[in-house]
Amino acid sequence: MLGEVTEETEIEIESGTGTESRTGSGAGTGDGEAARTLPEHPVRLALLDLLAETGTLTATEAAARLGLSSGLCSFHLRRLAEHGLVEEAPRGGRGGGRARPWRLRWGPVPPAGGAPEEQPQAVDWPATYRRDCPSRTVVELLADKWVLYALAALRRSERPLRFNELRRLLDGITQKMLARTLRALERDGLVRRTVYPTVPPSVEYALTELGLEAGRLTAAIGAWSVRHAPSVHAARAAYDARAAAPPKPLG
Repeated sequence: MLGEVTEETEIEIESGTGTESRTGSGAGTGDGEAARTLPEHPVRLALLDLLAETGTLTATEAAARLGLSSGLCSFHLRRLAEHGLVEEAPRGGRGGGRARPWRLRWGPVPPAGGAPEEQPQAVDWPATYRRDCPSRTVVELLADKWVLYALAALRRSERPLRFNELRRLLDGITQKMLARTLRALERDGLVRRTVYPTVPPSVEYALTELGLEAGRLTAAIGAWSVRHAPSVHAARAAYDARAAAPPKPLG
C-alpha cells in the first residue's frame, strides 16, 4: 500500500531517473475523460485559442487564419458547440452557413447526456470586491503566473503529464514552486493527480472538467499577453525613460 506522497517525497520521486512516462490508454481516465478528450484535437485547440484571442470568428475567417479549409473549421466548430464549448454569436449582418460567427461559451459546460445546467443568477459585482467574498480566494489562485502556465501546459497536452515533464515545459520554475502550484490546483479541484504503484512511485497530472473550463478562460489572458507584449514593453520603456530623466526646472 502506498503511503501519502508529500511535497518533499513527491519532489524526490519526480526528480529521480529510470521511470518511463505512462502513456497507455488507461492513463488519466475518470469521469471527465470524455470532456477532456474532445478539445484535445489540434484543430479544436487552435480554434479555441483563436476565439479566445479574437472574440468572435466565422469558419471562413478561422480557416484563413489557420491555413485550413473552411469546411474543416466549420465541422470542428459545430462539434465544439455540441459539447457546450462554443456558441453562435449575434450575426451582426453576417450570413449563415460558414459565415455564421462563433464565440466561446464562458459558462458551465452541460454534463454529457444530461440537461443544461440552470443559468446562474446575475453577479453582484460590488459584493465580489469585498474582503470576505468567497470568490476572492479563487481569483488569488488564478492570478498566480505559475498557475496560469501550468493550466496552459496541461490543457495543451494530449495526455497527462509527469512532474518533470511539467518542470521542463515551465522554464524558470523551481521544484518546490511547481509542487506547491500543483497542490493548490489539486486542492481546488482543477487538477487530478494519479499515483501509480511502481518502484519508485510515478505521479501524473491532468485537468479536471473544472480545470479545463478555467484553462479556456485563462487562455484569453495568454493570447492577449502574446499579442500585446510589444506594446506593453514599449510603454514600459517610455515610462522608465521619463522617470529617469532629470526634473525640468520650474518657470
